[in-house]
Amino acid sequence: MNSINITNDPAFSNLCALSARYPRLVEFAKTAELSPEEFSDLPEGAFAWPEKRAFPIHTKEHAAISTVYARHAESLPDHVQDNLKFACEAYSIPPDVFVEAETKTASDVYWLLPEDKRFRVTSASDVMFAQDALEKRAYVLTEEQRAEAYLNLVKAAEIYGVTVRDEMQKFAGQTLTNTDILSDWLDARGAAARGIGSDKVAVVFESMGETYRNLGQYIALRDDQVKLAQSIDKLDKLAGLEPFIGKSIPNPILTVWNTNKIAAQQLAINGMYFDKNMLASLPLSFWNDALGPDFVSEFAPGGQVDPALLEQVLQTLPADMKATLVTQLSAYAKK
Repeated sequence: MNSINITNDPAFSNLCALSARYPRLVEFAKTAELSPEEFSDLPEGAFAWPEKRAFPIHTKEHAAISTVYARHAESLPDHVQDNLKFACEAYSIPPDVFVEAETKTASDVYWLLPEDKRFRVTSASDVMFAQDALEKRAYVLTEEQRAEAYLNLVKAAEIYGVTVRDEMQKFAGQTLTNTDILSDWLDARGAAARGIGSDKVAVVFESMGETYRNLGQYIALRDDQVKLAQSIDKLDKLAGLEPFIGKSIPNPILTVWNTNKIAAQQLAINGMYFDKNMLASLPLSFWNDALGPDFVSEFAPGGQVDPALLEQVLQTLPADMKATLVTQLSAYAKK
């Protein structure tokens, strides 16, 4: 049993989600030190689960954070829960710190385009209906409306506990852009534009294709991706390519968000992106061969990889070691 807590939360992704759920916790614990080095130097008595060195309670802020993590753990030994309760009482932590924000229920109305009150969602089945409706009617929306609607669709799916198709993550603008794939579709647009006599736009598409082919392998910043999708959409219309879009040429959203790599789940190493969970799951033998035992001891002090420590170590490696590591990890970097 290895419950997620602040000491093994990759990039604090779970803490971010919990902070949204417990808004008073953010203000109460905003001064908490969350560096892995602090936890490694603590005595066992500073943890609610001493034998696991998990759920730190050495300050009131950490006790509050650990209590919130524990509330959403699958199961914990009784003594861990008792230690957390005692710590909260000892620090006199106000009960309202653990009050959850109001969340959507089946009776709430959720609009994918709230300003226009379009694509109404009030249940799990509505999420699936909205998913299909968006696909059929996407082309009557502006690029900005599409991005907003699909992003809200993914959020609604989380609220109602529904799994949407992987492609929806692309439509929502949450995946990386592979520049090689992007350039290929820009070239295809250039060829199509030239074929119907839009030579000036064809030159722009071809120039963009060459530019992006010479950049890094991925584009990760959503603002850059949104601007690019908007530019492609305008050029498509200017060139008269609408009859080809969604048929022989993907729409601007799928052209830009063209991978299944969720941006928040990736770690960049020398311009290459790797899934954080995949990196943490690699055996110690791999890391010993790749980096040597001295580095491994920093992110696997107990013989088990700590995802947060691993991410920190990988980001601070010397440039030559990063380059060598990327070569060794290239087999794991799927398109």
